[in-house]
Amino acid sequence: MSYLSKAKEVLSHSGKLSPQQGRATLMINQGYTVRDQGQIWNAADWREYFDERAGVSEYDAGMRREKAEQQAFEACITRWLDTHPPADTNNAICPHCQKPNGAPGNSCAPVLSGNGGHVWLHHDCLEPWRARRRQEAIAALMAMGIYKQA
Repeated sequence: MSYLSKAKEVLSHSGKLSPQQGRATLMINQGYTVRDQGQIWNAADWREYFDERAGVSEYDAGMRREKAEQQAFEACITRWLDTHPPADTNNAICPHCQKPNGAPGNSCAPVLSGNGGHVWLHHDCLEPWRARRRQEAIAALMAMGIYKQA
């Protein structure tokens, strides 16, 4: 199964593709997902990162393999979110609900974005937006064969 078809399958369970999910799907289709200090990560790089994290937890910390892989998966999610920051947006519009923002800092919360700037989200939109971003990371990782152990 291709990266794109796997990503579409995974994302189909979470509803419509957001612009961020579409961007992740496009990146997966191209076989690359992360720019890390000028180096582009592909699925093999992600697998190596996952296996390394799991190995460290299993052998150095003495965890059972299943628990070590669960921790490694969480580390991959965090890494994916760190390396796929949200795009800068129009600060007058909440990127989650697409409704106008009030005065920044009053009814909105800042979240760092990829260009060293930030996006503003309504306080009520912050947690659903974070949950959606987490689902995007999980979908991208699963499309590359990185799965959380049950």
